[in-house]
Amino acid sequence: MKRFGILFWVILTAAGCRNLEKSMVSPAAGNDVVKEIQRVKENIFRVYASADYDTYTFESSEHIRDEELHSDLLKNKPGSFDRNSSLGTATLILKNNSHQVFLTCFHIFNYPDTIKQYYYRSDGSKTAFLSSISIKTRQDNFIKMSGQTFPLQFIAVDSTSDLAFLTTVSPPKNPIPFHSEFIPEPAIMDGSEAIIFGYPSGYDMTTRATVSKQEQTNRIILDASFNQGFSGAPFFVADETGRLMLAGIVTAAASSTKNILVPEFQSHEKQYNPNNPYKGNIFAEVDERIRYGITFTLNSGEIKDFYIENKHLFNNKNISLHRVFNLGNL
Repeated sequence: MKRFGILFWVILTAAGCRNLEKSMVSPAAGNDVVKEIQRVKENIFRVYASADYDTYTFESSEHIRDEELHSDLLKNKPGSFDRNSSLGTATLILKNNSHQVFLTCFHIFNYPDTIKQYYYRSDGSKTAFLSSISIKTRQDNFIKMSGQTFPLQFIAVDSTSDLAFLTTVSPPKNPIPFHSEFIPEPAIMDGSEAIIFGYPSGYDMTTRATVSKQEQTNRIILDASFNQGFSGAPFFVADETGRLMLAGIVTAAASSTKNILVPEFQSHEKQYNPNNPYKGNIFAEVDERIRYGITFTLNSGEIKDFYIENKHLFNNKNISLHRVFNLGNL
């Protein structure tokens, strides 16, 4: 029994030494990951869009059709001012003496020039008569870097895939040349860990998720939680050396919508007494519910294909992303 006790102690001590060895190695490995996170995070920024609209409403008795709209009609009609704004995340993928190129989602900036609303019949069918029209009078797209605001202009966009390449209006002064490194789509393995950087609800956040690669399409879904401001957030995976490589961007979360009735003023504008019946105007709104944990992406292969197909748009601005996508002399 004594010999067994000594043997048990030796085994326990050896195991303890191995655990100690692991604990001594882990911080170093952890430091490498932190350094990589800090390296790539330097190139992630908040991106903004705001659009101003003049809105005109019509009574149902006016029977205003599209073809009857003209400047004199609106000129003599009082309108209201509306401002819509959106926040997203953009990744700097190229910087040189001439350009800064950013990658993000198009829907952040997708404000239509005109929004028309129509009256509906009691059976739910739409009439030909307008209830309101909103006309965009101004839109600003900009990015914040180092405490400064820089206007943005489009290089190439695609509303279908929800992809946007943008550049700052003014080139950087004496920049340190830089280009992102995309990992090829086949190297993004199902079940691998992704690190995501973004600004959900405006907060600077770094989070981790698991890659789920769809077998038929090679589309990538992440089990990350999605909030407003996360659109365009880049996700990275490590290559065989442990270096974080850009694998794609987050585009949207699974969601469902339903129509709800809301009071004239939202709760942040006016407080309502729940004990008193509400007697004010009631409006219909579309309520979108996010299905957290199912987040859709555009992967590096899809982004590269878009660049190749629309290379002429980049050439028009003397911008080349060949090094970014490792394309050589395509």
